[in-house]
Amino acid sequence: MTTITSAKETSPILIAAQQACDLIAPVWPLDQFIAVNPWWSHSDQPLEDCIATLTARGRVSGLMPPDYYSQLWRQGHIKRPHLQHVINQSPDADFTPETLLEALEQQPKTYKTPLMTDTIDQHRNLVRLMPWQEEVTHQISQFCGAFFDRGQASWKPHQNESLYAAWRHTLIGDKGIGLLMAEPDIYHTFRTLPESPIALLETALEELAVPEADWLVYCHSLLLSVKGWAAWCSYLGWQADLKGDQDDHSLQLLCIRLAWELILFRHYDDKQARQRFLQHLAKDQWRQQSARQQQQALWLWQEAMEYAFQSQLIAKLNNTPEKKPAPAPKLQAAFCIDVRSEVYRRHLEAQNDDIQTIGFAGFFGLPVNYKPNETPYVRPQLPGLLAPQYTVGHREMRSDEHKQRLLQSWRQFKKGAPSAFTFVESAGLFYAYKLLKKTLFPGHGDNHPINGCTQVSPPQLLHRCNSDQTIELSEKVQLAESILTGLGLLENFAPVVLLVGHGSQSHNNPHAAALDCGACCGQTGEVNSRALAHLLNDSQVRDELSNKGWAIPDTTCFVPALHNTTTDEVSLFDQQHYPQLDHKLITEIRSWLDRASAGCRLERMHSFDHKVTHSDKQVRALIKRSYDWSQVRPEWGLANNACFIIAPRSRTAAINLEGRSFLHDYNAAKDPDFSLLELILTAPMLVTHWINFQYYASVVDNPNYGSGNKVLHNVVGGNIGVFEGNGGDLRTGLSLQSLHDGNQWMHQPLRLSVFVQAPQDAIDRILEKHPHVRQLVDNQWLYLFSLGEQIEQRTKAGWQAMPSPEQDNA
Repeated sequence: MTTITSAKETSPILIAAQQACDLIAPVWPLDQFIAVNPWWSHSDQPLEDCIATLTARGRVSGLMPPDYYSQLWRQGHIKRPHLQHVINQSPDADFTPETLLEALEQQPKTYKTPLMTDTIDQHRNLVRLMPWQEEVTHQISQFCGAFFDRGQASWKPHQNESLYAAWRHTLIGDKGIGLLMAEPDIYHTFRTLPESPIALLETALEELAVPEADWLVYCHSLLLSVKGWAAWCSYLGWQADLKGDQDDHSLQLLCIRLAWELILFRHYDDKQARQRFLQHLAKDQWRQQSARQQQQALWLWQEAMEYAFQSQLIAKLNNTPEKKPAPAPKLQAAFCIDVRSEVYRRHLEAQNDDIQTIGFAGFFGLPVNYKPNETPYVRPQLPGLLAPQYTVGHREMRSDEHKQRLLQSWRQFKKGAPSAFTFVESAGLFYAYKLLKKTLFPGHGDNHPINGCTQVSPPQLLHRCNSDQTIELSEKVQLAESILTGLGLLENFAPVVLLVGHGSQSHNNPHAAALDCGACCGQTGEVNSRALAHLLNDSQVRDELSNKGWAIPDTTCFVPALHNTTTDEVSLFDQQHYPQLDHKLITEIRSWLDRASAGCRLERMHSFDHKVTHSDKQVRALIKRSYDWSQVRPEWGLANNACFIIAPRSRTAAINLEGRSFLHDYNAAKDPDFSLLELILTAPMLVTHWINFQYYASVVDNPNYGSGNKVLHNVVGGNIGVFEGNGGDLRTGLSLQSLHDGNQWMHQPLRLSVFVQAPQDAIDRILEKHPHVRQLVDNQWLYLFSLGEQIEQRTKAGWQAMPSPEQDNA
């Protein structure tokens, strides 16, 4: 149901407004947190133009400050050959290494946003009075937090009203704003607002005299002033699109923000302010050009930093011989492509030459929802780009479901209005004890359990989504074939094939899901791992696979596992359900896993505490981080991710990639029609790009695209997001503590470098077939390289050989 889009689909005003809404990327809720490129909707234009536009309209920064690049130069991370290379690649740039160094002495200019609120604020005494821009953002944000509440509040107002109508009714009854802003009569203006959002759009743009040519610029600037809630509304629209529905929350939010512009203009009745506002609005192109010119030198420094990283990696790829895979592996272990898995895979492979590891998307190709028995709740276990097709669950009731229902009833009782005061009086002392215990004697708890469905039968495919239609055996077999092909497991199966999902473990952490598996929509990979193992061990499925030519030995067992990325422990599941399992081999595998975990912990401890070197102390230190409710940095997540390598593991097995690379196994010889390569470039590559740019944006502009100080976070609406403190806009992105250790950045903001070992003409055909993927390459949102006898980069002009890395070390 839509109140706007169905009314005037051909209205020029609505078309411009919708175009502005389409420029805002979505943000997922906390319990399903996945990394998103916040500028995804601008990927049809060059990144440099996108940042110039956002700088001109929303005071956005897309680059690090000059001091950051200056420090890299002084430390020798960026060298003269790196600068010369990027200058040579940019013939229109009139720079030398010397003039680039001089450019670092200049500070970037900031631009005033083209909004009526800012124009009014320029002539108010802001030493004594609160800026209208802050109050408008605060009022809209507080209202949206209540309107969109997803279970935090016991009573939700305006349940039967649209977003705009509910906001208007709330505003009309609010006289506190006038008192706070020293404008006690402004509430009279509230009552003059049109009741219809469409009428509001038309009336406001007419009274403010905004020319049609500036409608899009103005609407986009308005949304950027409440970009957090605009991103949330975009998410609601994204979900509606996946279901084939429509949603107009973004348009209604735009109407609310525009209504405030109209309110202030009517209240102050300042025609001169309107004239200044319109003059500033009309200079959008000039501001963009000015920003683009000022940022040109810093973009070259950014490219030099990225080229320095690429040169080092290319030298490793060129100079390190391939490591041949085991002809008859005793263990095959499939991991997520996550950069944290690279570290674990490297240490596991070091335990025995008969171990083979595989990189694959962490949802293991299962497009599923997970639904616990006897509950109405369903959670997605797949990338946010996809819509689920199947529901996964348990055949019998979980042993802890009765306990969970009792806990839910208790929580509802605590929040209920009749019991609120009596509950605090009677139970407050008990919670004081819990508070003291957690502070003085921290221990394990259930704040963010890593194993969400353990100790019950394996989750399995139940039926298609939104129906009770069972899944036919032929469909299960087809799904199994597709996944095995994607894994590259066509032959030579080991006796044990581990399917290793991953998840984190932390307490008192609203962004805990950000540390889990992004391919599982911010959940752990346990459900997918266990469901896939159940599918591939199913005797009927195995018989059908055998009939179709799949040579999977009867002795081969697929075993689900979970990598705890906070402690580097690996848990195995459901062994009791698979009698063909060789338990003697499992004992040996456990010893390999234990030693690999110890190696990972030693490698990771250097980023936390250089003094901890003893293995037992490492375990205790990392476990303590996982349950310490005051710990703001339980782990570093995917910080410092920089590249994505799509190639056989033999190409990278002998290289220490330092936990900076996503790894997806791919063998072009086993993909004659390149359909698998097409899938990788259109799905996992987009996911890694989103992750990469979530970290990039959170570092280069944390005030706009990060969530600030984690210590100050307050959860909004149950699981929508967080405020930093008690108000302001909804904060998106990553916190400072997830990116900075207090002394230095732990993430270097580099655009993703993607290396693909496949024929260049096959890559080109895929890019031509998928314009949104080609745009990422052509518009420099990521770098694309082909791995062959020579490493070449894909540019708009075609494939170009990379210079010899040795030249850059001169």
